Amino acid sequence: EVIHRLESMPFPTVAVVHGLCIAGGLELVLACDFIWAAETAKFAQAEALIGTIPLGGGAQRLAQRCGPVRAREIVMTGNFFDAQTFEHWNIINRIVPADELSEKSLIFAKNLSDGPTRAHAVTKSLLREHQDSGLLSADRLILRLAPPLFESVDMREGINSFLQEGPGKAKFSGK
Repeated sequence: EVIHRLESMPFPTVAVVHGLCIAGGLELVLACDFIWAAETAKFAQAEALIGTIPLGGGAQRLAQRCGPVRAREIVMTGNFFDAQTFEHWNIINRIVPADELSEKSLIFAKNLSDGPTRAHAVTKSLLREHQDSGLLSADRLILRLAPPLFESVDMREGINSFLQEGPGKAKFSGK
């Protein structure tokens, strides 16, 4: 339930990993939209080491990010992997020096929260639909979810700012 609620948040979520991220902790992290890690972070889905499986959906969430071949390796071996490997396998988004991780990830999260939050919510819905039901289903959903964005204060502000000041200067209000 917690993992599903985290995944269904209408705004982007960012996980920040400093040290060990194993078992249920990794499953929570995988439910986030973005994963940033210190260069010293270590990851494992270690349940196989005690004779069980990731009960919070870790296997399938890993498969979504890196494919079933790598997910099998991570889940069935219980091995620990460094941040560089997880980034290479498309599981995490970014590696940052440990002493800069908090500051840089906070700036990133703030930039997301200052962005077009309504558009971010639609993007999350479309990506979830694609993941759950495929490309055609997501293409159909966009026809329902995108038109209200054209009536939003954020889109008007974004277009006006783009035309008057250039890209990246809009101040969004979430309306």
